[in-house]
Amino acid sequence: EMCGRDWSSDVCSSDLEDAKKEFRIAARDKDKKVKTTANNWIKYTENEEVRVKNLALRRDYIQSQS
Repeated sequence: EMCGRDWSSDVCSSDLEDAKKEFRIAARDKDKKVKTTANNWIKYTENEEVRVKNLALRRDYIQSQS
């Protein structure tokens, strides 16, 4: 599988999707502490997706200017 890695990041979008799936499962746990932690990680992965997309946009802009 080809992975959409950004030039300045070790994060792969498919890794984030896989992680979010697992965190969504954990977010349905009966234990409140597990739910809270899982929901925090879901927010983190969503923020990381935005960061990676923004880096790609910056890279594309820089490349278009050279």
